[in-house]
Amino acid sequence: AGATGFAKADSPPGAALEHEQSVAVAMEWVEREKTKRTIYNVALKNCEVFATICRCGRKESHQIQAIFEALMEALKKIGWHQAAAILGAAASVTSVVCLAANIEQ
Repeated sequence: AGATGFAKADSPPGAALEHEQSVAVAMEWVEREKTKRTIYNVALKNCEVFATICRCGRKESHQIQAIFEALMEALKKIGWHQAAAILGAAASVTSVVCLAANIEQ
């Protein structure tokens, strides 16, 4: 029948799916993710996101939103030019680590 719980993705914050619909959404999510070989992702596919999808039909994380807002404030304080340099260096380090991890497999 398709994405049963995701139909309510536009529901207001705090709105909850019915118990049966929450279970159906959880089962659908798990089955779909099994075929993708999905790796846990602290920012996009964490336990809070999964719980919110199952309970409310929305993919969101208040924890990640708070971290993002704090990061944006910190980047504004140091200036965008310096922030870009720091983020560029971090991306380079991440690329090297990912490459090394793939070589070891």
